[in-house]
Order: sequence, then structure tokens, then C-alpha cells
Amino acid sequence: MDGQIFYWFSWIYWTITTFFVSRKCPLRLKQSIIILLAIIISPYYFSVYEYDVYFISLLLIVIAYTYIAKLKQLSIIYFIISSLIIAIAYVSFNLFELYAPIWLIFKREWMLSFIITFLAVFLHKKNMNRFIVVFSGTIQGEMLYSIVMKRLSISYPIGSLIFIDLIAVIITLLFAWYAIEQAAASLSQYFTSLEKEKQKLL
Repeated sequence: MDGQIFYWFSWIYWTITTFFVSRKCPLRLKQSIIILLAIIISPYYFSVYEYDVYFISLLLIVIAYTYIAKLKQLSIIYFIISSLIIAIAYVSFNLFELYAPIWLIFKREWMLSFIITFLAVFLHKKNMNRFIVVFSGTIQGEMLYSIVMKRLSISYPIGSLIFIDLIAVIITLLFAWYAIEQAAASLSQYFTSLEKEKQKLL
């Protein structure tokens, strides 16, 4: 069922941000509202110039562009370039899947999620930046792929439930990677302090 992964992860994240994140966290309320809004609007779409556009894709692109607009000029340029890289990777994968589906080793959502996650981690160090570049890059990829499919006389909706399933998996992978980074940093700090204590004893 399309959208099932998205709904599962969204409700889990909403529960965490609403009941487990500290009330002192400035992003807690915003995150809870955005997740709940995404769940509500996810099934709905509108048509423009023969393209079906889901409202959730607009929500993601607004979040991304609002964040990017607040950055410095050089950072904005880098975000544009990195978003374009992810968009091209997204479109290329989908076109390969369309013309040569036999090369897909396992489920497409996971293959594409790993590729996009790797690119986001490679292109940005901050976790928030990774989320934003994923939102902007994949939505732009969706738009470009929809235009290509329209040229082939195939209707392809922008930001459908299949797409948000993919986004949910990518977000989960980014959280997992961030947790690994934090654990590695804590271990490194622990061993460094341990080494300093040994040197003092010697």
C-alpha cells in the first residue's frame, strides 16, 4: 500500500516530538505541527497544466526554500548546486528503472534512498542541511521526471504517496547516520580523555 511507510514513520516521529522532546526545545512545536500537517494533506493534490501536484510536495519545497533563503549568499549557491546534484541523481535512477528495471537488485525505495542519503551526507555536514537538500533536490527531481514522462505521454504525479514513502525512508536513514556520528564522536571523546588521564598518571 502506497504511503504506508510514510504514515508509520510520521506517527512515530510525531509521537517523539510531541511527548518525548523537551518543551524547552525551540523546534519541538514547529516539528510537531509540520509532521501533523504533512499527514493531513498527504492524500490531496491539485492539477496545473495537466500535471497532478500533491500538496505535500509544496509543503516540502516551502520548508526548503524558506530555510535556504535565510543563509548567506555563498551557502545559497552551494545549496543550489547540491540540490541539482541530488535532482539529477533522482531523475537518472528513475529513468534507469524505466528503461532497464532488471538491474534493480532489491526494492527501489531502499536503493534510491541509500543513494540520496549517501549524497546528502557527502554534500553536507550538518544534519539539518541534509534534510533540506533532500527536500529541495528530490522535489526538483520529481518535477523534472514528471516533465520527461509527460514528453513520453505518461502521466506522473509530483509528490505522490510513493514519493513520500521514499522521503520517510531517507529521513530515517539520515537520523540513523546522525546517531552513528554522535556515538562515534562520544567514543572518540571518551578515549581521548582516557588517554589524557593515562598520560597524567605516567
